[in-house]
Amino acid sequence: HNLEHGAIVLLYSCVNNCDSVVAEIEQVYASLPDGAFGEIKFVATPYAGETESTFILISWTWQELFDIFDAARIETSYRDFVDRGPERAP
Repeated sequence: HNLEHGAIVLLYSCVNNCDSVVAEIEQVYASLPDGAFGEIKFVATPYAGETESTFILISWTWQELFDIFDAARIETSYRDFVDRGPERAP
């Protein structure tokens, strides 16, 4: 449902040093601009299912897989895709 409202979702698979990964994600979150309704529209959650990559960045009708954490890639994708879901809502 977050995707419908234009949020960006980051799924991450973490086995070792997860606190470090979470800290990097929190740093990125703190740097993101608000969406159209005055709130950051970014959700990050661990993912334990089968996946081809360590990270999967998702927005409505788009996804990108990568194995090495890349804050700039996340920030750019957020700016490119935030608020672009089919429902214009917070």
